[in-house]
Amino acid sequence: AHSLHLLNDENNDTDPKNTHGGNASPGGRAGADLLSWWLAERQCDSGGLNGRPEKQADVCYSWWILSALSIMGRVDWINRKKLGQFILNCQDDDDGGIADRPGDMPDVYHTFFGLAGLSLIGFLGDVGEKEGRVYREVDPVFALPVDVVRGMGLKAQVVSGMDGRVEERLKSYSVLDGSSGR
Repeated sequence: AHSLHLLNDENNDTDPKNTHGGNASPGGRAGADLLSWWLAERQCDSGGLNGRPEKQADVCYSWWILSALSIMGRVDWINRKKLGQFILNCQDDDDGGIADRPGDMPDVYHTFFGLAGLSLIGFLGDVGEKEGRVYREVDPVFALPVDVVRGMGLKAQVVSGMDGRVEERLKSYSVLDGSSGR
């Protein structure tokens, strides 16, 4: 079961004989907070994110973790500046591309997810303003440019932040209230 399954109150079965990774935690805001906390704890001292405790940071998790935090309205639970710097440190200044870690060989996979991560923390928009360019925002649900997702009429469900707000790029989706306590 997908980890966002934790957010659905209808799947809240706490009977130990019926629990598994998909429904062992409480749903609603409590589930979103617990999952968001675990994801935010993936930020390493380097600023990058890892996939599980005791592992090295890897640029690809900039996408995997940020997309989930973005969908749940909790990107501000991580240090965006440190993450952005980690991704930039993985960039190959001579040949282009982004690697999994600083000093490694860049590849298409990590370049894509590194750029997607930079988009989700707003870094590309900031750079674009300084350069007089417009960089297309990446949708955290579909990993496609936001204008493509809207043009195709793709739909999804997201959770508002604890302050009740939703990122501009997510406002076209069905929004669950993440600000109300249960």
